[in-house]
Amino acid sequence: MGLLQSKKDFEQFLYDNYSETDVHWAGTKFDVSNKTEWIYFEYVGASVSSLSLNDVNKSYKGYLDISVYAETRFRVNEIADIVIDLFDGKKISNMFVRDVEILSTGTIIDINKSYIDFNINIATTK
Repeated sequence: MGLLQSKKDFEQFLYDNYSETDVHWAGTKFDVSNKTEWIYFEYVGASVSSLSLNDVNKSYKGYLDISVYAETRFRVNEIADIVIDLFDGKKISNMFVRDVEILSTGTIIDINKSYIDFNINIATTK
């Protein structure tokens, strides 16, 4: 499994299992003018390392970069909990979801929204 397949698998998993808000998929245009809440979602392959001399087995690590936007901090946290619970402890393809790192929280005045940014760490399971 390569980085592209991992990206496809995580995006498909979210697409199939998440319906709380709209999703702004990384690399796509997204108009927020009529939206009250949404999440931003991106799979980021962070490292690939060989587990053998002949490069047959590779180990992958990465993270899911997720931002939640809503009108109140309460709702932002509620949506974040839904997303975290969705991925918590899951094995998707050969990638295992591990810990969550909260990166930042705050308010974006230009769009009058509260937000929380977090990473969900993932790694190959063997």
